[in-house]
Amino acid sequence: MKLSNRINRFKIFRVGLLLLALCALHAQAQITWTGTTDADWGTASNWEGGSVPGASDDVIIPATSQSNYKAPTIATDASFEVNNLTVAESGRLEIGGESATLKVNGFTENGGLIRANTNCSLVLLGSYSSIGSGTVANSRSVYGNSNYSIYAIPFTDGNVGLFNGVYAYLWDNETGDFEALDYSNATTPGVGYFVSLNGYGQEVFTLGFAGSPVGAAVSVPVTQGTSDNFNLVGNPYTAAISVAEFLNNSTNSTNTTGVVYFWDDGGQNNGNFRGGDFITANALGAVGTNSLSDGVTGAKGTGVYDGYITSMQGFYIEATTNGDVSFTQACKWLEITIMPTFIELLAPYSSQKSN
Repeated sequence: MKLSNRINRFKIFRVGLLLLALCALHAQAQITWTGTTDADWGTASNWEGGSVPGASDDVIIPATSQSNYKAPTIATDASFEVNNLTVAESGRLEIGGESATLKVNGFTENGGLIRANTNCSLVLLGSYSSIGSGTVANSRSVYGNSNYSIYAIPFTDGNVGLFNGVYAYLWDNETGDFEALDYSNATTPGVGYFVSLNGYGQEVFTLGFAGSPVGAAVSVPVTQGTSDNFNLVGNPYTAAISVAEFLNNSTNSTNTTGVVYFWDDGGQNNGNFRGGDFITANALGAVGTNSLSDGVTGAKGTGVYDGYITSMQGFYIEATTNGDVSFTQACKWLEITIMPTFIELLAPYSSQKSN
């Protein structure tokens, strides 16, 4: 082969490598928020380079040192996906509009505040780490006026005091009754807590938590008790989860009866007990009502169920053996169209407390 041909082939090879490098650079860019125009995440001119970041891009939210800084906000019904997310110290990110969603495929490093407001979802598929005082806040619209509901705290460093409730309990299927908790008791991701919230005269109000969110798979022990086989569990994530994905998990399909139980409150007591019904659902989407025969009908009915369990929602499962139930990344609802409704819950037996 002539030397000139070899040189030409080498040049073509080098050009090919350069094009591949440029494609890779374009495919995965590092994009920094500027807030030049407004606070809308979806406005291209708010980002360096003039384009809204996509699924392969690494996003940086800088510190809020400037007096005119506009913290990025994901608006109503908007859904965005990024590769890695870094929020600098004192930086802020608001997932703020109704049914807004942010999905992070890679790592999340947070030195500021990431806030997922009521009916919004923060989907963390990779690792999460706090830098300094970095925290994530999560909130939901819930029932007050001392109504009971079942909640789950989606943070690794929570305690019962975060509920600011009148009463807080775990379900004990050995005794068939509730175990009262002190505010200092640590909470466990994936466990459901039966809580009466004050609300300070408000029928519906916003309940918010903050801490280090759960990003990995969560296993929760479940048992067959002497009194019954029901166990109180809850969504451990800052994102909604799919009931079908949860129940079809190989561990859960073996260790549970394949049904989730939501409480549909009747809005009144029946003697010393709370009246209402259960909304039941399985992996096939079949929805039914399980009446307690207490003369009180649930106020919402099965129409409130949409196939998903929102963040901070607790529920009951019935164990078929002593083992675990598993919450995994596959359970997370990744395509958000309408945010799931938070369903008010109570306990499945006549030992329900109404005070």
